[in-house]
Amino acid sequence: RVTERSLGGVEVRTNSGLLLVDNRAATLSRNGGVNGERFRSLDITPPGSTGSIGFETQVRGGELRGLLSARDGELTGLANDLGEFAAGLAGALNAAHNASASVPPPTSLAGRNTGLLAGDALNFSGQSQIAITDSSGRLVQRVDVDFDAGTINNGGGPVAFGGTVGGFTTALNTALGGNGSASFTNGQLTISANGTDGVAIADPTAAPSSRSGRGFSEFFGLNDVVRQASPSFFDTGLSGTDAHGFTPGDTMTLAIRNEDGNIIRTVDYTIAGATFDDIVTGLNDVTVLGGYGTASFDADGRLTITPTNAPGVGSIDVVADQTSRGTTNLALSELFGLSSAGRSNRAMTLGIDPAIASNPARLATATAALAGANVGDRVLTPGDTSGVDRLLAAPNTPRVFGSGSATMTASVSDFGSSLAASAGLMASAFESRSTAALSLRDEAMFRRQSVEGVNLDEEMVNMTTYQQGYAAASRLIQTAQEMYDTLLNMV
Repeated sequence: RVTERSLGGVEVRTNSGLLLVDNRAATLSRNGGVNGERFRSLDITPPGSTGSIGFETQVRGGELRGLLSARDGELTGLANDLGEFAAGLAGALNAAHNASASVPPPTSLAGRNTGLLAGDALNFSGQSQIAITDSSGRLVQRVDVDFDAGTINNGGGPVAFGGTVGGFTTALNTALGGNGSASFTNGQLTISANGTDGVAIADPTAAPSSRSGRGFSEFFGLNDVVRQASPSFFDTGLSGTDAHGFTPGDTMTLAIRNEDGNIIRTVDYTIAGATFDDIVTGLNDVTVLGGYGTASFDADGRLTITPTNAPGVGSIDVVADQTSRGTTNLALSELFGLSSAGRSNRAMTLGIDPAIASNPARLATATAALAGANVGDRVLTPGDTSGVDRLLAAPNTPRVFGSGSATMTASVSDFGSSLAASAGLMASAFESRSTAALSLRDEAMFRRQSVEGVNLDEEMVNMTTYQQGYAAASRLIQTAQEMYDTLLNMV
């Protein structure tokens, strides 16, 4: 809105009344945050003021409002879905690759950063088998792990291991003896063979290992074909009673957004307590999420924040995070995917394992036949393509996408098709809305011009009417003058 000033000049304001320009100009600035934040909000400082407010909330119409709504609403949802699709594709391929082995197997299997600490509960069920083989695929040593019984057996009888990740790693390292080693550092499990021997892992069909639905090798990412810089799945397998491992006093900033995606409030959560249950309690405190959302920790070790049905609340995510879990350097929001950027960025950090990309022979094309195998038996056979079959079938294997109540079970191919269809429908809807808005604008402009503009025919008629009226008035005045002159002459 533009209004004239009494002493000259104009003032420019938004429709909500916020001053943009008088003899000075308002200033725009990006709100703070961390790299990778979904979209940094804009702050505006009116002329002559020292305080700032959110700019997006002041834009209520026009093309700019439409672009902001698309950016903070539909496009954010599409980016999250794309991240979920990327994570599902990576997970399907990695599940197949971790169930297989290359021929010959690699001398070392180094996992991903799980975000786990050595003191975390192991929380695996089922069984798994770890083998050391020579370069020809013959068995050098087999280690059987029974997670249900809590024992490990290298052929000399079952030995109990502790219920923690660190306790298991120590027991595995001991069981491998002179043939290999195992270590767990900075959230990453590594299993290595000595010399030129290699490492292969397989689960028995009858009782495969599982932690939050993922096998032993898959969960630790020991033989992943797709690598990502950040966590690709957020069901950690942790329990609420596990020590959270974060430094008390570290903070995380959450943004409460309205239905348009605009930030209506930011709140800081400070790490306190000792367990993940304590974190949930702290987040649900009235000073943090009270009235706006609810934090919960499920059986698969996923921490989620769900917005309530409070008026004006659309979503809640993390916009800044200074927390770090022990030596893993993973922030709380990274570990559990609490930021929109963390979920959507999964589509941007995918990459084939460099070791496989540089040496295709590292691709796991076979299956380690470890069940009942003895030292000296061939457990990996050149020409075995069972691993290739798994990779080919991976895109068509049903998986769970999403989290909490917003989940669906579908294959990667079907989810990708659904995502492409949704994007197409969204684009079509935007185009239709744009066409309708442009038509409405054109009609409004036409009507305004019909009121404000000049109709030449109408003005010609008016001019002719005025000319005739002027002529008639002139004749009347002339007649009156003549009558007056005649009257004077008669006197």
